[in-house]
Amino acid sequence: MIDQNATQSLLVKVLPPTITLIFTAGFSVIVGVYLEKFKNKLILLKYTVSFSTLGTSIQDNYWGNIQVTHNGRATNYLSFVTINIINDSNNDIPKDIYLNVWVNPTSQILGVTGHYDEIGNAIFLESNYNERYNKALQILLEEKNKNIDTPNFVISSELQQEIEWVQKNKKFHLPIFNRNSSAKINLLVESSDGKTPYVSVSILQTSVKLIKKEDSEVEAKKRNIQINIYQVILNLIGLTLIFIKFPEGETAIIWTIIIGLGAYLLARLIYYSIKFIKRMFW
Repeated sequence: MIDQNATQSLLVKVLPPTITLIFTAGFSVIVGVYLEKFKNKLILLKYTVSFSTLGTSIQDNYWGNIQVTHNGRATNYLSFVTINIINDSNNDIPKDIYLNVWVNPTSQILGVTGHYDEIGNAIFLESNYNERYNKALQILLEEKNKNIDTPNFVISSELQQEIEWVQKNKKFHLPIFNRNSSAKINLLVESSDGKTPYVSVSILQTSVKLIKKEDSEVEAKKRNIQINIYQVILNLIGLTLIFIKFPEGETAIIWTIIIGLGAYLLARLIYYSIKFIKRMFW
């Protein structure tokens, strides 16, 4: 017959070290994965877009007729757009960065400039894009010159699409982007619908992500992960000190660890379950 007292005594001796070993191993795996992940951590670049109206063409009985032109050509709406790119991380980006900028279908970009704020060096269009842009304009000019005596001349649909693409899309080359620095891109944008243009910005590059400055969701997520890691480490240190100071309370300490870890995992399970249900049925 099994001696219950002997079994309980064995469990008291074996269970706490086993649980501690499992918890320590699990924690080591989590920390290892976390550190490995942040060896090549994501660099978050922030950006803002601001608009300044330069002029709007209107015909009004009270104000009169106002006509806005660009290089002698009539236009409905001109705006000056400024894009600020900010690297407030603790990491330099010593490799090439390519910034893509485009506008909505009823707008086109008439002019661009760019520079680094701190040092003032100019930021230019990416060489392949610049070559494509100049080639499209050259073909257009040649077509017009060849058909200068042709009334109602219309360019081909392929050339028209290419012209529209290079006028709505720009690609900038930033050869380097140091920490705690910023860059500015200026655009002169025409809108045929007379409304403020919509400007989109993106960077397609590994380990670099571009987010709106006011969009703090990504930063909050990263901050919460770091806080959780620090909290676990501090809890382990505190429990270890208590364990050393009061060895007779090891069972209570172990159960505290188990309940705390279980509550944390259960809370995350509940949160993601509710989120999944909302996504499925709402």
